[in-house]
Amino acid sequence: MPDSTLDSLPWLALSISIPADMLQDTQTIRHYQRLTDDLAELWSRGYRTDELRLFTNGYLAALRTSNVVEPYAIHRLEEEALRFLYDSSNFAIPEPERDYDLP
Repeated sequence: MPDSTLDSLPWLALSISIPADMLQDTQTIRHYQRLTDDLAELWSRGYRTDELRLFTNGYLAALRTSNVVEPYAIHRLEEEALRFLYDSSNFAIPEPERDYDLP
């Protein structure tokens, strides 16, 4: 007979050592992708940071009340979404390339 319960369940010992990270939850990843895609779309329509922050708050509030995603995952999603929102490189408008072949 094994000395401990973990000895009889080796897969459990592996899962305990893995941190609970947003990137391991496919449902949370889908919400992150949806949220960031929507933020980029709203930016291209002319909405700016204050409105995007309100949109993000509403999206997260809806997730909290629906109980579809675990609270710790929503907290991690909020951190990542705000990092995305306040990174100006995500909303930079690319400058058109100049055609040097034309006279």
